[in-house]
Formats: sequence, structure tokens, C-alpha cells
Amino acid sequence: MSEDDYVPSSPDSSDSDAPLIQYIRRSGVEEANKQTRSNEKHKTRKSIKGKTRFAKLERKSRRNFCMAYITESGKAKQARVCQPLLDCRMKCRERFTDADRQIIFNEYWGAGSHLKRVTYVTSMIKKLKKAFAKEKKLTGINKNRQYSLKYFLRMNGIENQICKVCFRKTLGETNKFLELCSLKLNTNHSGIYESDRRGRQPPKNKYTEADIKNVTSFFLKIPLYRSHYSRRDSNKKYLPPHYTLAMVYSQYLSEPDHVVISRTKFEEIFHTLNIGIKKPSKDTCGKCDCLRMKITLTSNVEVSARIRHASETS
Repeated sequence: MSEDDYVPSSPDSSDSDAPLIQYIRRSGVEEANKQTRSNEKHKTRKSIKGKTRFAKLERKSRRNFCMAYITESGKAKQARVCQPLLDCRMKCRERFTDADRQIIFNEYWGAGSHLKRVTYVTSMIKKLKKAFAKEKKLTGINKNRQYSLKYFLRMNGIENQICKVCFRKTLGETNKFLELCSLKLNTNHSGIYESDRRGRQPPKNKYTEADIKNVTSFFLKIPLYRSHYSRRDSNKKYLPPHYTLAMVYSQYLSEPDHVVISRTKFEEIFHTLNIGIKKPSKDTCGKCDCLRMKITLTSNVEVSARIRHASETS
């Protein structure tokens, strides 16, 4: 017999009771496991924002450090690499070695900042006026482009010109990113660029200060009271005993000039006003507590009724 199946004998039990005891034990274990599984599946009402925020920060960090990542929509993005160069008219492949380009690539992405990348790229782009304008023979109209862009890479403190394609492949950037950096050259004259403003605008469905003030003023209209016995220790106010948040929310919706607001936001504003719902446990006197304990502990019905009558008349 194993240790799990062993049942200690007692004067009140016999061998015939052993299967019954084992069945009770197994039933208790199965019930406990079932309760544990139901607790694991139970979802809380409040959403956990920490996990979502951490996933966004991790995705942003991997993107800024040229690592592979998964977008919010589930699309897989490959890691950025220093791409090999092909033959070009400026012979960039012969003038820039792979080792030097890899060092530039590592230092460029090692900063891990979108703003630093923009600052570096714009500093390596020179905007010059066109040397000459070629007039079209058929229409006689010049092209709209007024400037030419030249790209450089700095090695050992010396800037060397490079073509746009080789510049993009060395840094592992896209054409769209280079176009945006060149547009910043046209709109910014000091060379100091502000941080990226993407995702920093307030959401369209955000409640305004006027909406929050409207709800706050409604809460302050409700008759509140302070604790009689603990007002010395706290300034917290309480709703009347018969009030609940559901009743207060229904009353708010019945107001003629109310602002449409969700129940979750309504309760969030309520909890910021230092207002309580339940009566504080300290809001009792010693005499009432003593009489209540006597009523609870006494077994005689007549004595209990006499004590209750004395507490009501006192």
C-alpha cells in the first residue's frame, strides 16, 4: 500500500470505512482543482494596461535599435542591416570599405533614438542650388526643382561624398525616411529639430475638462456627510447609506443637461473626489458596540429582546 492510500485507524473507524474515506478525499481534491481552474479563467473588470504599454515600449525599442519586431497589426518586420553596394558612377564601392561602412552603421543605430537618426541624416545632406537648368526643347519650361541634394559620410573626421543609393544602403534606411529628412531641410533653418510628434496628439474620444467638471459639479450637489467619530483623522465624505454608484449614475443620466459619459469614467471621477460609499467601520460608539455584542452572544431570546429594547430606547 502506498503512502497516499494509507488511512490511519481510529477507535471510531473500521476497515470497511476506508473506501468511503478515500472517495471523500478524492472528491475534495477534484473540487479544489475545479475551483482553481475556474479562478484562473475568471477575468477582472478592469483591463491591465501595464502589459499593453510594455509591449508598445518593447516594440519601439526594437525598432529604434534596428532589430526585428512585430507591428501592432501583426506584420513581421525584418532587422535592418548594412546592405552590400553595387557599382555606381561615383565608384562608392571602391572608396568605402565594408568594414568602415559597418562601423558607421553600428554607431548610427547604436543611439537607439529616432530624433538622433533624423539629426544625423540631415547633417549629412547638403542642399545646394542647381549648377544649371536645362530647358525642355518642346515646351520651353524649366523643371520645378530648384535645389540639388548631395549626401556625405564622415569617416575619421573627414566627410566624403556618396551617392544616394549607397548612402541609404549603408545606413539601412528607406527612401521614405530620406525624403522626410530632406523635407525638414526645407522647413527648418536653424538645424534643430523637434522630437517626433507621432502618437502624441490627444485622442478624439478623450473627455474634455468641461465634461469632467460637469460630472464633478454633479457629485458635489449630492448631500454628503462626514464621519461622526473619525472626522478628526480624515476629511473624507460619504454618500447617504441608501445610495449606490448605480443609483447615482442613473440619477446623473436623468439630468437634463448631462454630458454623455461612460460608467467606467463616471466611477473614476468619483474616486478622485475623496468620497466614500460604505459607512466607515469606525463610525460607531463603544456603548452601541457593547450592546450589539451582548445581543449576538446571548442565547436567551428574552434577554436578547430586553437588551435590544434597551439599546433602542437609550
